[in-house]
Parts: sequence; C-alpha cells; structure tokens
Amino acid sequence: ESTNTRIRIITYTFIFIASILVLRLAQLQILQKGHYEEKAKILTQKRIITTPQRGLILDRNGETLVNNNLEVVGRKQERSYPFGGLASVIVGKLNKSGKGQLGLEKYFDKKLHGTAGWAYLIKDVKSHIRNEFNFSQDNSQPGENLTLSLDRKIQEITELALKRAVDRLNPEKATAIVMNPHTGEILGMAS
Repeated sequence: ESTNTRIRIITYTFIFIASILVLRLAQLQILQKGHYEEKAKILTQKRIITTPQRGLILDRNGETLVNNNLEVVGRKQERSYPFGGLASVIVGKLNKSGKGQLGLEKYFDKKLHGTAGWAYLIKDVKSHIRNEFNFSQDNSQPGENLTLSLDRKIQEITELALKRAVDRLNPEKATAIVMNPHTGEILGMAS
C-alpha cells in the first residue's frame, strides 16, 4: 500500500506541476500575447524618420523642370534637372540637408518639402538591417508641386538669346524677360 501511495503522490505532483505549466503557458500565449508581440517588433524592426517626396517644379504646360531622385531607405533626396541648367537661377537649389537654399526652392520650401513621417526597417537575428523597407507604413506627406508661369521652350529661347547678346556685346550685366502683356505672367527670364 505504501507503493500505491507513493505512486499517487508522484502522479498528483506531476499533474499539479503540469497544470501550473499549462496555465502559465496559456497566460503567456493568450493573455500576454500583445506584450510579447510588441517586444518582438522592437527586436526585429527599426523605426526611422522618412523624408517626404519633395514637390516637383513644373512649367506652365506641365513639363517637369525639377524632379526627385529618392534613395531606397527614404532618408536622402536629391533633385534632378531633366533640362540641365535651364531656369537654374529662378529655380534655385537645395542645401546638403535638403532645404531650399536659393530661388524658388528657398521661397517655397515649406510648400515643396511636405511633412516627414516614419517607417520601419527590418532587422535580422544579428540586428543587421536588411534591404527590405516597409513603405506601407510610411506616413510622410509629399510636398506640393509648384507650377510656374514659365514656358520651357520660351525659357530656352530667352536664355540662348541672352547668351548670344552677352557674347556679342560683352556688357557688365544683362537681363531678359519675356512677359505676357495682357496677364503680366513671366514666360521666360534670364540674367
């Protein structure tokens, strides 16, 4: 009978310990699921600030004078100029941090810049950032496009005509403006 008592005690102890383990496991997997999912996200993802797409600068006909080249991770943005230096004095440029430094880029910086957001980079087991970028969570707001009264073709002609006049006459300074006399819109301008 003492053997049966020992077996019962061992069995009840085993059942008691197993019950405690099952209850603890249920607590971790069901009741505290959200807590551990959040911890796993923190370990596998890195939240970064994303640079919004800067607004384009367009001529009156919708031709792009200034475009964007955005790096994959959304951190750095460079401007590209499909027509080279056309209207560069008017358009201006950005500084190294991506803010408008000269010309329209500076004057309309807030409008063109947009609102920064955030997204997640995915890390592997060794905390190395993988090349995957979750753009679906990027909540940045792109900048507004800026449409000018300039006409790209008239601007090209204006710049070329001014260059020829400067080469021929060799003045100290020179400016050329092509304006619609009825509306006052500037169609081309060079200096």
